[in-house]
Amino acid sequence: MRKAWSQSARLRARPSEELLGQERVTQAVMESTGVVLKPVWYALEDAVDELVLVNARQVKKVPGCKTDVKDAEWLAQLGQCGLLSASFVPPEPIRDLRDLTRYRKGLVQGRAQEVLRVQKRLEDAEVKLASVRSWPSAWR
Repeated sequence: MRKAWSQSARLRARPSEELLGQERVTQAVMESTGVVLKPVWYALEDAVDELVLVNARQVKKVPGCKTDVKDAEWLAQLGQCGLLSASFVPPEPIRDLRDLTRYRKGLVQGRAQEVLRVQKRLEDAEVKLASVRSWPSAWR
């Protein structure tokens, strides 16, 4: 049996394992639409045997109407027939490492911006630290 939930329905509530068990869901297909659907992906990841993330460009090339409900039904039908190729989704440890790396990058950039702000304020006060002492490499 094929059943489709539209994006608006998915955003209202995360699918529960109990509901997925009652409906005997073994496969789920999601269109890649950004970080909004990450919580839904994480909920489905452990509850469904086969979880497929599909690039939106691939689905647009396939003929058919693009509305929420029809799109969900179309994705379900294409997934059931095996006509969709899955996008790469890294395993959880790699996703965690990527998140930490992005967070660290933001912290390093923020620190560099603060150093430049302090230097500018001091130069505005006619204190030229660059001519007196060079910045330690740890501050850059």
